[in-house]
Amino acid sequence: MLGYDLLNEPLNGNFFTDPHRLIPGYLDQTVLQPLYQSLHDVIIAADPGAILMYEPTPFPDTYPVYIHFEGGVHPSGFTRGPARDRVEHQALSYHIYSCGFAATCDRTGDAPADCKDCDDFAKAAVTTRYEDANRVGGGIFLTEFGACSGSEGCIAEIRRVLSFADSAFHSWAYWQFKYNHDITTVSGPLEGFYKTDGSLQTAKVAALSRTYAPVIAGTPQEMTYEPHTGAFRFRYNVQQATAHLPTEVFLNRDLNYNSTEYITSCLNGAIQSNGDILHITPSTAGVQVSVAVARSHKGARVGTLQSSDNDKINWVVSENATSPGFELTTATSITSWKSLKVFGDGEGLLCELSLQDSNHGSAMCDLKSAQQHDLLFRYRIEIWKAKAFGRPALIERIGFSYFGPLLAKRISFAWADDTFARPVHDELVI
Repeated sequence: MLGYDLLNEPLNGNFFTDPHRLIPGYLDQTVLQPLYQSLHDVIIAADPGAILMYEPTPFPDTYPVYIHFEGGVHPSGFTRGPARDRVEHQALSYHIYSCGFAATCDRTGDAPADCKDCDDFAKAAVTTRYEDANRVGGGIFLTEFGACSGSEGCIAEIRRVLSFADSAFHSWAYWQFKYNHDITTVSGPLEGFYKTDGSLQTAKVAALSRTYAPVIAGTPQEMTYEPHTGAFRFRYNVQQATAHLPTEVFLNRDLNYNSTEYITSCLNGAIQSNGDILHITPSTAGVQVSVAVARSHKGARVGTLQSSDNDKINWVVSENATSPGFELTTATSITSWKSLKVFGDGEGLLCELSLQDSNHGSAMCDLKSAQQHDLLFRYRIEIWKAKAFGRPALIERIGFSYFGPLLAKRISFAWADDTFARPVHDELVI
């Protein structure tokens, strides 16, 4: 047994007789906190190793977004958890349901797939409850979300909630595995893992079966997973006391990686694969280990980009685990200034290549070790050229949507045709 959930979705009682019950956090502090602490004393007496999960009121701690001025997720009112100073015995429990709180749902209980209010609501819920747990100490567990039918809107809800929960390293559990005549939600028999004929809702299970690190021998720093591409990045710091212990990363090969069609990379450590588990061993104490996983490249290996200036730039993607990076060459007929700038997922400039006059390349940029996992999610490649009077101009921006995740890859760009090339003098190039 993982722990004791003391009270599920506690109501705030009769707010007509006591309007204070409409104030976010009021009931948490005045009623629930002493109740939870009393329950802790009774349970710990019988089970000294117990973990107690305690929950704030879903309402009014969370007001629907359509209630102006009040709408949103508010801090809980807890000043201490049920275990008081023994914070290792407590975990804040919370739920996220966009349906009703952030969006009007359809008859199957699903929010729209494209829903900015849902995105904002899920982010606010994770952030606010993270701050609540840090304030009083102890763990945190997203104990309910989902309860949806398996539609496109349902899959989007699962992915939006879990992307924020994973980024904060929150434990989570979907509601629910099987229907069991649940009367509390709208989706009915479809809210679980199975269809009414008993077959598995594969798309829903795949959305829930994310790549993640269930065992971390160190201090986690980042965990990001992109379900559309299977790209995953995980970073953690290694202490002396845990340097000899392995870290585990789970990936569902059958559902998310076509059994074996994926590549892995580890910086400051080594990877050993055992089925769906990757065992990570750090190189030494005091380092930050970075682990990356991506599906094998399925797109084109060669192509031609026609810029907004009608320039033609040929590109080639090649596998290169030892020296991933970028190359730039220009045709011998091109003498004007050309440049390539590569920005990583974190917006930082990873490398810049420039050619001009009789220098046609190749100009090369080998990614440093710490940069090799920075091209998985939100990177961009900017293509620049000199225009009139040698002034630089951005003529094209490409990136993740064009090439997909770039792990252990080298891209060679060859500027083949410059439609609007003009003579450029060195002193005019900025």
